[in-house]
Amino acid sequence: MHIHRYATRLSRPAAIIACSIGLAVSLSGCAGGRGGGGGGSGGGPSAKSGSGMTGRAFVPDSASIAILADPVAVEALRAEALQYLQEMTADPYPGYRANAIEALADVPEVGEQVARTGLSDENPAVRYASAMVIGRRLYASSAPLVNALVRDVDPSVRLASLYAMKRNGYRVDLTPLADALRSSPDARVRANAAYILGELGDPTAITLLRDALTYDVPKSTVADIRIYQLQVAEALVKLGDHNSLSRLRAPLYTRDPADGEIAAFAAAILGRVGDRSSIPDLVKIVAMWKEYRYSAEIRLAAMGSLAQLGQPPDPEMIAEYLGPEFQADEANVWVRGVRSQATYVLGLIESSEVVLPYLVGLYRTDGDDLVRIPAAAGLLNHLPASP
Repeated sequence: MHIHRYATRLSRPAAIIACSIGLAVSLSGCAGGRGGGGGGSGGGPSAKSGSGMTGRAFVPDSASIAILADPVAVEALRAEALQYLQEMTADPYPGYRANAIEALADVPEVGEQVARTGLSDENPAVRYASAMVIGRRLYASSAPLVNALVRDVDPSVRLASLYAMKRNGYRVDLTPLADALRSSPDARVRANAAYILGELGDPTAITLLRDALTYDVPKSTVADIRIYQLQVAEALVKLGDHNSLSRLRAPLYTRDPADGEIAAFAAAILGRVGDRSSIPDLVKIVAMWKEYRYSAEIRLAAMGSLAQLGQPPDPEMIAEYLGPEFQADEANVWVRGVRSQATYVLGLIESSEVVLPYLVGLYRTDGDDLVRIPAAAGLLNHLPASP
């Protein structure tokens, strides 16, 4: 799973997660999801509980723990989680469809088929996610179907189609990627173009990306422009320009709560690009809960990157954001987003023995699909498929 932005009107944390997935793909055009409105990054139970470490973490139930001791039950659970995610690819809410397609990308028996189906979805975020999966997983037999999206009405979908075909060996004119970086009026489209260039891995794009940081984006918000600049920096690091790491680390030191989304996005990127030199700063973010300086989203992003960098946090720290003070509340999308992000971060921890009880418990007992989808994705990653 990863985290690229394609917009979200569901919650700020969902815009940070990643579902590449990681899981929460930032989805544009996904307004109207189940769970209602309300909530913003300033929502949540209270300022204190929103900063974490209340001493009341989610605890897996005994029945969920018992399943892990029974190989037959484990196999049945994996099959159930797989079926659940397949069903979610047809859910009425496009954000769930996109996240489920991303979650199934690495499952050979169904990943290509659900991505292929998603190419004709009515929602552009789902088409975008599907094309990216086909490119990332090298689903060559589905690449010809992506060609139709070169003329899609959505600019980001068009860019994703170029990525999928290029990755699968087609001769593709990538000029539209450069054009999007230079002249798209939407910073989110520019961010997607930068992300795709980084994923393609061609270092000749470094100059283009450096120049992109100097272009104005007059019709976008300040927050979208800053996210775009971080996405450019991530692409530059992926292509070998390690001087751009300083652009990714700088937002970690913010003291302005309004910059929380930017800091969380930067913290998440540092794990993806493997920046081990940032470990001390990420550890500090996780540890500073007493000062209530860092929001739940930033701390969880830091924990996720630490897990990716081989320094996983104690799962109980993550489970604080799934405990009684963060109970599911359909009217509070901020709480729902934090709980989803926490579940996704649990799935990043490599030790199956440590994390599986939490993932099983959340998948079996939680009533929110924003939590169940990353829990199911984590189960598929940690539970071996039947031979």
